[in-house]
Amino acid sequence: MVNIIIYLYYVAKLFRLGDGLTYDFLVIWSAILIYIALRTLSNNLIVASVLVWLTIRIAFAVNVITDIKEDSFDPMGHEKNILVNEKWFIKHAKIIILLCILGTISLALIFLNKLALLAFLIQLYLCITYSYPPRWKTKPPSDLISHGIFFGCGIPLIMLIESGITITISILLTLTAIFFFSTSFELSNHIRDYYSDLKAGLRTSATVLGLQASIQLTQGFIILGTLLLSLSMAILHPEYTPLLVIQTGSLISLMRYRRSLYTRYSSVILAILLIEFCLLYSY
Repeated sequence: MVNIIIYLYYVAKLFRLGDGLTYDFLVIWSAILIYIALRTLSNNLIVASVLVWLTIRIAFAVNVITDIKEDSFDPMGHEKNILVNEKWFIKHAKIIILLCILGTISLALIFLNKLALLAFLIQLYLCITYSYPPRWKTKPPSDLISHGIFFGCGIPLIMLIESGITITISILLTLTAIFFFSTSFELSNHIRDYYSDLKAGLRTSATVLGLQASIQLTQGFIILGTLLLSLSMAILHPEYTPLLVIQTGSLISLMRYRRSLYTRYSSVILAILLIEFCLLYSY
């Protein structure tokens, strides 16, 4: 019994359950947005939510397998990558991931409509190939673009397509904002791993641009995402434009005077703005 519990713990660490909560939130937020639009919780929406969530976990698991070398140079690498110390688990991990990939594709073929299936397969492809050859994470700017899609706008887009929701201008702007927030999260990860990636000889947008330029670009992405989300809400309800201008101006001022604070809590800012969008969308 103890061995089973330990093994399940290793599986949880492989899929990094508990990490990437922002992306889990995007799945939940997308489901809520669709529920608000349709006023019903369909089985297809539930299945699509689970499938999209599984692609997120597959992306983390593939990254764990392919980043053993890079994480071994990181003083904290053994904590985020179970395979740095537990080499015996590598073969098990590969089999588990393969079964998970085949399972998600099978379910997608059964439950998703044709357009949603195509979007899902693209999403799954990007989730795998971000870390596995062609390894987009080592091909700037493809590392940022691919991350912005599969860990960003691709999450709600698949669910919206499956549910038949019309992609309005406000929703399109919101998806674009999510894309830029996601690219900022990715660049922030590169910045955090900057020195270990340099030691490992890993080519990322941060190692190409340099540390300072990467920090400035990250902040620019966050500001752009904030502006786009505010604009999308203003289009939904023009009467709230003055309040949205004040809010956006306050956030940008925070970026100017407390840049590190703004960047550190950018996930929280995104979550708050998306919740506001849902509230306005429901009116």
